[in-house]
Amino acid sequence: MKTGIFCPKCGEEEGDFYEGFCINCYKKMNIEIKFPLKIKLSQCKHCGMWLIQNKWVTQSYEELIKMVKKKVESNLYNIVVDVEVDEEKEKMVIKLSGSLDAQNVIKVTEEREISFKIKESTCDTCMKKGARYFETKLQLRRKEIFDLNKFEKIKKYIVNEVEYFSQKEHEAGIFWMEELNEGTDCFFGSKKVAAKIIKNMIHKYKLKAERSSKLIGLTRSGKRKMRATYCVRI
Repeated sequence: MKTGIFCPKCGEEEGDFYEGFCINCYKKMNIEIKFPLKIKLSQCKHCGMWLIQNKWVTQSYEELIKMVKKKVESNLYNIVVDVEVDEEKEKMVIKLSGSLDAQNVIKVTEEREISFKIKESTCDTCMKKGARYFETKLQLRRKEIFDLNKFEKIKKYIVNEVEYFSQKEHEAGIFWMEELNEGTDCFFGSKKVAAKIIKNMIHKYKLKAERSSKLIGLTRSGKRKMRATYCVRI
């Protein structure tokens, strides 16, 4: 049924109208979406971490979505971004949906195929692992009379704690042990994680630790960089 209303842009007389125009014309006149031409992503060849905005993050679909969303420019409200990736063809399809109004009445869906490339790199943590970098050393030393089972139990406890913190902090995974005639040396890449583990270990097994520090350099801001050594006799 004719209503006497028509779109001044295309002449359409049926369907929904918004601010005097048919929905299709209103969309064409007001949608502003700029997709990136290509997306490049650096990935650590050792651990698989991604470098996004100068920060190494765990590889995940959520992180990819956040990165893509920041690269899409749009005037839409309630934006939702979805992506489909074809690494073999080095292509990515970005699917964007939202609305032209804050009330979510005029819904919009657009998609675009763009170039997508992954560049192999090495993250800071894996670089430090390769260089045997450490910030804290824990010396586990045997007393003249000692309990071997307790000694081994404490070593296992440390390894388990490192695995636990590694799930939260990637740098916590920089860790190794060296066996010596007098005991075991444990090397930690993160002094913050090392301090937590050593504190918990001392409390749990009722031990005492001797701590010393050594200046190993300066940070970019000029602050002194110290390396801590703890000695625990068991």
